[in-house]
Amino acid sequence: MSEMLTKWHKLLSRADTDLTTISEIDLAFYNLAKETGIKNREFLFTNLVNREVTHYTEANFEKMGRYIYRKYLNHPDDVIKHYKKGLLILSKTKKLAKRWNKTIDKDNSFSNLSSALADFYPDYNIITNFYSVIIWAGLETWQSDFDRMLDELIKKSHQEKDREKITASVYRPWKETANLQIRKKIASCNNLQKLVDDYRFLDSFSLIWSKPVKLSWFRALKKNNKLQTASFIALNKVISIIKPNSKQQKSLELAPYLVFLKDWRDELRREQVYYWSFLFTAIAKKFKIKKDDLGYLTLSEIKEALLKNTVDLDLIKLRKSNCIIAVANNKVPVVFSKNISKKYTRIMLQASSNLNSQEISGLIAYRGAVKGSVRIIKNISDIKNFRAGEVLVANTTHPDYLPAMQMAIAFVTNEGGIISHAAIVARETKKPCIVGTKNATKILKDGDMVEVDANKGIVKIIK
Repeated sequence: MSEMLTKWHKLLSRADTDLTTISEIDLAFYNLAKETGIKNREFLFTNLVNREVTHYTEANFEKMGRYIYRKYLNHPDDVIKHYKKGLLILSKTKKLAKRWNKTIDKDNSFSNLSSALADFYPDYNIITNFYSVIIWAGLETWQSDFDRMLDELIKKSHQEKDREKITASVYRPWKETANLQIRKKIASCNNLQKLVDDYRFLDSFSLIWSKPVKLSWFRALKKNNKLQTASFIALNKVISIIKPNSKQQKSLELAPYLVFLKDWRDELRREQVYYWSFLFTAIAKKFKIKKDDLGYLTLSEIKEALLKNTVDLDLIKLRKSNCIIAVANNKVPVVFSKNISKKYTRIMLQASSNLNSQEISGLIAYRGAVKGSVRIIKNISDIKNFRAGEVLVANTTHPDYLPAMQMAIAFVTNEGGIISHAAIVARETKKPCIVGTKNATKILKDGDMVEVDANKGIVKIIK
């Protein structure tokens, strides 16, 4: 067990993610931990403050992730199996949600709402545990391990001059995900409403605080859409050039499938949540509260409230300013919103102090060097402020950031690796990109003039 633990540190942060969603994700992290050897110990908690969540952990996710990708993501057939299972879940979701939507529209009794919530949960639980957390952990480690291997092969075969082309070719996904589908379709699309209907789920990460992507988003994307014609080398040609051994060749052949899965699993989650959004709208309406207020309760608390026909408004009010989400006995989410333990406060301060370095450096996702003004993007609503020629700086990027990414001259993120969303879009659009800096949004602010040197993996403030 000791090998799976390390010092407390920040794992990741997300803006506009409700407590309902985060408490379920934290439970999924504990299920992952049990599978990989951490039992009966608190190793993770989450702080929700001003609608932004930050996970803190003592777990070594690199070791956990390596165990996961070797078990679940070891062959292209594994990915195809997970993909087909996800499609079946989505097909079931559409039918079940459609039926309940009609039922609740006619009769929104507490009994019907409780039954609909019970039908919603099993598939949501599978997606949250396996597709959101288990696969995430595996892919986070895999991309680091794989990138080191690829770097060694490129250097050993003296192919530095073709590094970008080789990298883009190896990381070309097995299938197109929504990210590329939309950009291809929108170029010649005369009926944007059809695209809205097909892809409005893109901003639906959070169960309750998400909102469907609007027509204005697609108009902005169409206006700035500049799809590059990328030049790729066939994978068998890449293999002949960099000369991997048999084990390395299997990894290279697996890469396109895992790159696809990285983005698609996120789309699966968002689409499933989107189809059930009507339920939480109906529950909030039944309790005569704002839908956003419902997002300060766990799913188990919402279930209990439906059984009692009443909701605790004081509890919701208490959690709005600051709260800690923990997991008791590795099974039940517990929320502390007053008298927060000094233990949590100490850990958060310590983890923040570890990021006090003023140097901004990270992994090179696409090479190049540019100078420009910084624009911080925290959520989809910030896109309206983005101007062409700015440097997009974010905690991480999502498909709903695409209009801003089209206008940006470079991307810099706190989180992510070589197959993160920012990295994939950077390779497609041929824009300099540095990911995994940990501290970019902490040090930089809107309007800072910076040099993004993605040849060295460094960002410097120049004005």
